[in-house]
Amino acid sequence: ESDDHDGVGDLGAKRTVSASVSLGGLSDDDVAVELLHGPVGLSDELVSPTSLVMTAAGDGRFTTTFELDRGGRYGYTVRVVPHHPDLVTPIELGCVSWA
Repeated sequence: ESDDHDGVGDLGAKRTVSASVSLGGLSDDDVAVELLHGPVGLSDELVSPTSLVMTAAGDGRFTTTFELDRGGRYGYTVRVVPHHPDLVTPIELGCVSWA
């Protein structure tokens, strides 16, 4: 869910995105919910996206606000990855879920 409705933004505009994640038996601390956002290419793909860790708001809801670093068409996606201090990278277990 985003406060943006047309996928086009002005340089410096702020956007807020929230996600509801069904975690099953996991807690908010067991995962990192990341927002990837950036300009949109000709095939509607994200071009060189920026990644932000979203903040847990409780009950599987996560939110973040970001500022557009360029104007024009942009997009975003959310991914959920394991989070633990002993992991070298969040994707080493191969447990990534995209939205």
